[in-house]
Amino acid sequence: MIGVAGVPYIGRADHRAAVAAAFAEPGHVILICGEAGVGKSSLVAAARAGAATEVVEGSCLQLAGQPLPLAALEQIFYARGGWPDSADGAEQQSAEQRLKAIRQWADALAPAGSPTTLTLVVDDLHWADETTCDFLVYLASTAARRRISLVITMRNDEAPRVGRVQQACGDLARLPGATNVELERLTRQECGELVAVLTGATDVDADAWYERSQGNPYLLGELVKDPGARRVKDVLLSRVQALGADAAELVRLAAVFGLWVPDDQLHSASVLPDDRYAAAVREAVDVGVFVVEGVDYTFRHALMCEAVLSQLLPMERRKLHERAARAMAEDPGDDLSTAVAVSVHWEAAGRPAEAAAWGLRAARKARRLNAYAESWGHYRRVLDVARRGADGGPELDLVLEAAGVARLGGDPTTAAGLLEEALRRDPVRGAERATALERLGCYLWEAGQTERSRAAYAEAADALAAGRGRPGDAEWRTTTSRNCTSVHRRSTRRPSSPRPRW
Repeated sequence: MIGVAGVPYIGRADHRAAVAAAFAEPGHVILICGEAGVGKSSLVAAARAGAATEVVEGSCLQLAGQPLPLAALEQIFYARGGWPDSADGAEQQSAEQRLKAIRQWADALAPAGSPTTLTLVVDDLHWADETTCDFLVYLASTAARRRISLVITMRNDEAPRVGRVQQACGDLARLPGATNVELERLTRQECGELVAVLTGATDVDADAWYERSQGNPYLLGELVKDPGARRVKDVLLSRVQALGADAAELVRLAAVFGLWVPDDQLHSASVLPDDRYAAAVREAVDVGVFVVEGVDYTFRHALMCEAVLSQLLPMERRKLHERAARAMAEDPGDDLSTAVAVSVHWEAAGRPAEAAAWGLRAARKARRLNAYAESWGHYRRVLDVARRGADGGPELDLVLEAAGVARLGGDPTTAAGLLEEALRRDPVRGAERATALERLGCYLWEAGQTERSRAAYAEAADALAAGRGRPGDAEWRTTTSRNCTSVHRRSTRRPSSPRPRW
């Protein structure tokens, strides 16, 4: 979270002035880049202390190496009362509907001409997903008329998991009012100043402290607290190694939850009695491993969380992830991040069936939010689990769902491939086969495979004629038959793509 490292901010006056402007007036877009521990969060916290604007923040999150889709946006909108209602016609999902949803989210957060000036802080953009990137770029491009400024932090020592992140950084940097802040490590003199502030000493060997920390402010702060540490890992784990058995186990459990964890979920997963749990949490807070954020606990710094995870054995990880999954599944709510997190925990615990069940919930939730790229990612993992199952592959209804989302995400070729694979494996007949073939024809048409599209539509018409139909399907049968027959009879000139009936 923003500003929890606990290290005083030294120097960088120009950077502080640039970021402070975003907390004073609208129209600024600040992208702060730097390695872990270099002071991005501390810079934001120092500037935010004098904010004259309303501040809303959210953090992009990752769990077990996977980004949590829309995590930052869920935090932002839940702080404002929840996701905006779906746009008109959202149940008729389309690629255009996704763009309409992004505009609607922006209007709900910061309507044009609003009398209130808002500063939006988004942490850890390197863990963002495609939809979050699209939303931030759109919001930033309309920042002035919405009376909003954006402050975004990003680690540049970790490659983003989603290619759209790098593109979004370029899009943001080119906008009017954009400022790119590249944070470098502290100089030798600044290292000496920071050590003097932390220790109260007047005679500081700046060169020695610089050589040990290489100018990284967070590592320098930890070295001051434990001067005997020799390795970076020892520095990061020095606080953890001072904990008792219960507190140390609690910290390991919290690390698999991610950078932050709600108190009730950590308590449930810990299986400790109330008194021992309270004592363990208090110990972790007192030594500076945990920081209390409302009803949540966060690690003092992401580097500390990563260091704890690096110490876990594979079997320990699996067991801890299983405990986390069970705790989160007890009261999961209806948010996307929780569904994704439970799925990831089950996957990391080596339980693919449970992971797929929660992954399907996440896929459908993301689809309802018009986040098609993220939805397709979850459908893809669910399909992979089904292919490895005893039944030999996913059911046709699931494939139809997934293919539709792949197509809405801009990949009709993959959508067509899914249906062709399913039809080869599952010899359904009648109306079910006609439905699948009609959609296959549409996806092939959009993929530019005209002849194969016509063949699919022709086969769909034949299957429809041979089938008995379903109760209440008279209108569907008439429309589908007309669509299939008309496309099959058209000339070689390629018209616009017909819409699939879904």
